[in-house]
Amino acid sequence: MFTSVDHLPAEMPTEASDHFGSKLIPFVEAVVRSDFSRPIEEANDLPEEVRNAIITCDGKLTHDYAYIQRLREANEAAKGKEESESNNVQGFAVCLIGHLFDTQTFNQVIDACEMHDVNFRIIEWNVGNCQHQETSVSI
Repeated sequence: MFTSVDHLPAEMPTEASDHFGSKLIPFVEAVVRSDFSRPIEEANDLPEEVRNAIITCDGKLTHDYAYIQRLREANEAAKGKEESESNNVQGFAVCLIGHLFDTQTFNQVIDACEMHDVNFRIIEWNVGNCQHQETSVSI
């Protein structure tokens, strides 16, 4: 069994695999012996750690993960709204330059966009690192 470490994407260290395997082994026998003909809510023969980690069962999201479907539906609705609005609105970019944070300029621009239901995204940031450097942001 191998597992990878996300901050070492090109490597699969043996230590990580050994550690993951050592944590999984105590649960294997209970999983193998479990009666999967029953609904997951009745799976009292599974260790709690395993039962709580099951995201789907019988082609459906389990109770603790039902929120995922609501998130997907909300994302689809937002995408549909965005697509219908993009057919009617021309896009443009605004570039702000200066001391945007300490003067509250950035906050005021974002507040104005939100007040007028303007869809926006940050295109590019260049944040000044000291008092003498300006910040620029393209929205």
